[in-house]
Amino acid sequence: MTPDDPPTPAPTPPAPTPPAPAPPAPTPPAPAPPAPASAPAPAPPAPASAPAPAAPAPAAPEPGLARGLVLGDDVQIGRGVEWGAHVVVHRGVTIGDGVVFGSHVVVHPGTVLGEGCVIEDHAVLGKRPRLARGSSAVGEVGRLELGASVTVCAGAVVFAGARVADGSIIGDQSHVRERSRVGPGSVIGRGSAVDNDVGVGARVRL
Repeated sequence: MTPDDPPTPAPTPPAPTPPAPAPPAPTPPAPAPPAPASAPAPAPPAPASAPAPAAPAPAAPEPGLARGLVLGDDVQIGRGVEWGAHVVVHRGVTIGDGVVFGSHVVVHPGTVLGEGCVIEDHAVLGKRPRLARGSSAVGEVGRLELGASVTVCAGAVVFAGARVADGSIIGDQSHVRERSRVGPGSVIGRGSAVDNDVGVGARVRL
């Protein structure tokens, strides 16, 4: 290079290399979806409550005994007796074979019914008399005795102490008072009254 030559320009320094871009910040992971709420476990079924015990069924009546029959102590009952509903038989009564009762009959203590008697509805047998205040009647009247095959019709009252012989009929709503006597085969008509201490002979119609 001569003095007349222009000076050689100095080489241009290379442009600085721009710094590499910073790597992008890592994306935070997406939050996990919430766990589905688990459905509550079904409650165990309540134990079936034991059924309430059923009320005991009423005892079946004995064969041949009707509804509402009331029997007192020491009642003697023959064979083949037929009972209506709601018959009341008090203590110490004797009932012969084949006696037939209607409904709502009352037989008072100690009465004796011979075999084959028929006692119709609402009859009262062996009733003790109820004395008025100041009555002169005193003492026990005894028991009522009905012979065989006597019929006491509906609503009749035969008092204690009376004696009604075999085959007699005591009509509807009639009264046979204490200590009276009705002979065999007699008929005391409907609504009649045989007073106390009166005797009726055999086969009489009143």
